[in-house]
Amino acid sequence: MTESVGSRLEAVHNALIDEPLPERLEEASCGPAVKHLAHLAMHAAGAGGTPDEWRAWVSAHVPEASAKLLAEAEECMHGAGLWPWNG
Repeated sequence: MTESVGSRLEAVHNALIDEPLPERLEEASCGPAVKHLAHLAMHAAGAGGTPDEWRAWVSAHVPEASAKLLAEAEECMHGAGLWPWNG
């Protein structure tokens, strides 16, 4: 991951979500960019969005984020028991 991806994700996250990371996510052993993606996923799910809509939104708003980074975020959420969708 390049620094620009991390910086862009942090900026997008902070612009959309005015709250700290959930405690369980903060404690997860994932990188900062992955945690930003995970928190965005939690908010997307809370608003009725699907995993595919979350992925599409990230691709549109943070095109620097690779499919590999999204997969890493999904793995982190599943591993921490934080996947916000059924299945």
